Amino acid sequence: GDTYSLEPGIYGDDDDVATITTQAANFSVSSITKDAATSKNMYHFSIITKVQEKETVVITLKENHGGRGGGAGCNDEEAVITINFTVR
Repeated sequence: GDTYSLEPGIYGDDDDVATITTQAANFSVSSITKDAATSKNMYHFSIITKVQEKETVVITLKENHGGRGGGAGCNDEEAVITINFTVR
């Protein structure tokens, strides 16, 4: 029933777009939301019933080019965060 929270932006830039690219198999909450006070992305995970010993979530951060797209001198940078939860 505890909730794990992570600010994905610490692994990239503040303007990166964060998406869950691999979702946990079992969860009550597993989502990315904007924090109202800071406008930063926050990932939250919670599980009520243990079904497996381990749950894995993958979050991908992609550089936000402000709608400009790739273009010269602009790298399509991305960071991949893999979180392995051991559920006990």
